[in-house]
Amino acid sequence: MPHAVQVLNTHYITPDVIRLMVTKPDGWTATLGSSVRLAVPNVGLNNRWRPFSITSHPSDPILEFLIKIYEKKESVTALLASRVPGDTLLISNPFDGIDTNDVAFFIAAGTGVTPFLPILRHRSAKGLIDNEKLLLSSKTPADVICGHELRSLLGSNFVSLCTREADHRNRKGRVTESVIEEMMAAGNPRVAVCGPSQFVIDVCKFLNDLGLPRNLVVT
Repeated sequence: MPHAVQVLNTHYITPDVIRLMVTKPDGWTATLGSSVRLAVPNVGLNNRWRPFSITSHPSDPILEFLIKIYEKKESVTALLASRVPGDTLLISNPFDGIDTNDVAFFIAAGTGVTPFLPILRHRSAKGLIDNEKLLLSSKTPADVICGHELRSLLGSNFVSLCTREADHRNRKGRVTESVIEEMMAAGNPRVAVCGPSQFVIDVCKFLNDLGLPRNLVVT
């Protein structure tokens, strides 16, 4: 059953990603790393639903989402970006996202990092960060999502690769088998991968070629 929520704030954190904060429905509960579907009512799209990861913690009084905006006319994401405080959105009940239990190595591209953010924030707040590593691929330094926060959480275990240009904090390059091999710890830790479909396919092949059993890779 869909719930009506109110927009609290929306602003861009990269050139094409917004932070959207909305009210939490009464009695609504979600687990860490859950996802939902969102829709903008009464805009001629028949309440078209799109899935998004929840980046806030289940105990937070509000819900937060980081959403990549596609500027195609009347796309759901473009409509979400144009919402103002007080506007109404529709939200589904939560459903499970990526299973990150015991994951020590996270690999993401773009907004593929969003399901990992609440996990890393939670572990840090509880003092449970134990050599977790994150490899994030973006187009440019300006496109790196929550780069400052991730460096604060993980230090040198956060590696940011940019495919088009680099700066002193972000290396130029792509996620390759050799880059993954440099970061992988001994002992075959579980690895979580999220991003565009071809990115996930490529990374899973790299991990397989490096000898990581498929049952230790979650997508």
